[in-house]
Amino acid sequence: MGSSNDFIYASIEIWGALLCFIAIVISVITRKANPRGRAAMMLLQFVSALLMLSDVAAWTLGGQPGQTNHILLHIAYFADFTFIYIDSVLFVWYLSEFSKPDDTGRFIGWGIRSLSIFAVIFTIVSSFNGMYYYIDADNIYHRGPLFTVSQTIGGVIMFCQILLILHGRKGMRPRLFWGILAYTVFPVIALGIQFCVYSPISRLNVGLAVSLLLMQLVSTLDQTHEIIEQREEIVRQKEDIVLQQKAINEMQVQVVISQIQPHFLYNSLNAIYYLCEKDPEKAQKAISQFSDYLRGNMDSLKSRDLIPFAKELHHVECYLSLEKMRFEEELNIEYDIQETGFMIPALGLQPVVENAVKHGVGKQMNGGTVRIASRREGDSCIVTVEDNGVGFDPSEGKQDERSHIGLENVRSRIEQMTGGTVQIESHIGEGTRVTLKIPSVGGNRGE
Repeated sequence: MGSSNDFIYASIEIWGALLCFIAIVISVITRKANPRGRAAMMLLQFVSALLMLSDVAAWTLGGQPGQTNHILLHIAYFADFTFIYIDSVLFVWYLSEFSKPDDTGRFIGWGIRSLSIFAVIFTIVSSFNGMYYYIDADNIYHRGPLFTVSQTIGGVIMFCQILLILHGRKGMRPRLFWGILAYTVFPVIALGIQFCVYSPISRLNVGLAVSLLLMQLVSTLDQTHEIIEQREEIVRQKEDIVLQQKAINEMQVQVVISQIQPHFLYNSLNAIYYLCEKDPEKAQKAISQFSDYLRGNMDSLKSRDLIPFAKELHHVECYLSLEKMRFEEELNIEYDIQETGFMIPALGLQPVVENAVKHGVGKQMNGGTVRIASRREGDSCIVTVEDNGVGFDPSEGKQDERSHIGLENVRSRIEQMTGGTVQIESHIGEGTRVTLKIPSVGGNRGE
């Protein structure tokens, strides 16, 4: 009966070794799909396959006469004892791919490595003095007087492996944690049986074969599930980007609509009407500026990307020229443009300038001055729109509702499209300053 059981265990080990080799081939084929821990797992499977085959070879050669068989038997049993410790070191490597060990985890890992190295050294010594095992003249394997020491060392290593798995469980997904934990549970059970009951076939290797294949299966399923989740996250991010772009487009429409106001159109056309009689040449120029202004607003509806600051500045100049016809000497305009080589959202400046004209100097008895400046400051471009108009108290709200919406739309688009900021400073009776800070890194340079 015992012979039949040993034959079954030997068959399991052969199939286990074959499946390990198949798993290695699969890992090579799917290396891009499951990259994490692949090299460690492949080596672990390769050494485990050799371990199982060496155990089967030792069982097959046991009791067979001849010096050659005696040498091969020594090699097989030496591999049988040492490969299990090499597996332990490879397992620590594999586990480190899925968890980030802290000082305690590294201490346990180095403890496993150190015990494994000492165990291999003791096995080499045993090959000469027979303290773990020896092979008699009839090529029969016998346990040595310190065989229990070898099993105890193996048990301590497995116990440390369990501690390492439990310690790093927070860095692993639940499915993967249980799959890796099973790698130690089955061999521990098999080691207990082997410690108590002698058999030519290592029960430990049988448990190892089952555990290794189970861990490979769980690890592959877990990484496949992780890849699916990552793809779903990418889809969600793309959807978020589409929604953000839609929101930006809607804000652009709101800004354009808010800028094309009937009273402005009426005032501009009325001024041009009177210029046609008084100064036809100036009227012609005003019509051109009015056309450019409308074209700039319409173009912004189509623009989903950033535009050169110089183009936005031209749009602002057209707008101010039209307002200058209306306010005449009550509106002074100053430019201090030192930098134009960067990108800005369409209508990212014009609403701010219009706000300064309408709600700043336009509400002041004798008008005032609007100053527009730009400069480069480190990795950012700074644009300021400053007026010496009536000002307001920021703590009590930002002017009227239309003005507030316009500035907030500008702020949102500057932040979302460039990663920049908009800062508003105002004091009653002194005026208002709006500062746009736009990063010039990452390709944000105007043509």
